[in-house]
Amino acid sequence: MRLYYMTTLETLEKYILPSLRVRVSTFDTVNDPFELLGARQTCPNNRRRFADLYKHWVGTLGFVSFSDNWKSPLMWGHYAQNHTGVCLGIEIPDERVWKVNYQRERLEALLHRPFSESVVDGDLIKQVVTTKFEDWAYEREWRYMEDLDYKDPDTGLYYVNFSPEFELREIIAGARCNRKLKKIREQVFGNTGEIKVFQVRAAFGSFSMVRQRLHETLTIEPFHKVKGLGSGKRR
Repeated sequence: MRLYYMTTLETLEKYILPSLRVRVSTFDTVNDPFELLGARQTCPNNRRRFADLYKHWVGTLGFVSFSDNWKSPLMWGHYAQNHTGVCLGIEIPDERVWKVNYQRERLEALLHRPFSESVVDGDLIKQVVTTKFEDWAYEREWRYMEDLDYKDPDTGLYYVNFSPEFELREIIAGARCNRKLKKIREQVFGNTGEIKVFQVRAAFGSFSMVRQRLHETLTIEPFHKVKGLGSGKRR
């Protein structure tokens, strides 16, 4: 499945391409205070029990947030620094991502099991992790879940590395991105699959971002600029 990750140009050039990895988010640091809180908690006993579950899940589960839509001008504005950033198309096995479910009301009857059972209940975890308020539906979000097993000692953060199962396949420059596509291409190395690099613009007939056909679409061949092996073919 091809999914899309938006970020700033600085993050791409300073962190993602040099280290070949993407940062994993934790549920207590993202922009929605209702993360993991999709269940209704009107009973004080439930609130106390869920507080323990929340603490456990926050400390053990992380995710990378994707969209299945790179054409949304709202997404570019919110997550790619007002269209000056980039969008990465990443190929991921279907079974490794969960689709977010948008709801008008918070869910009922999720907290009926003891803590020891709830903490490992896969169906409950998936429901809690993927439930968000319906106002977020414009994001069309999918989540790549990752256990928080290894924290980078230098940054104190968690990451997922590019690999054949998390493979960078597109670099899409925003409509206001001032970096030349050839300059972006020069910073890529060690890719295991073909990568397309292109820029977008505002569509002429709809509220959508579309590929800028006046600019050349660049192709980066597998293993481009692998250290010690020389440069791969470019066109």
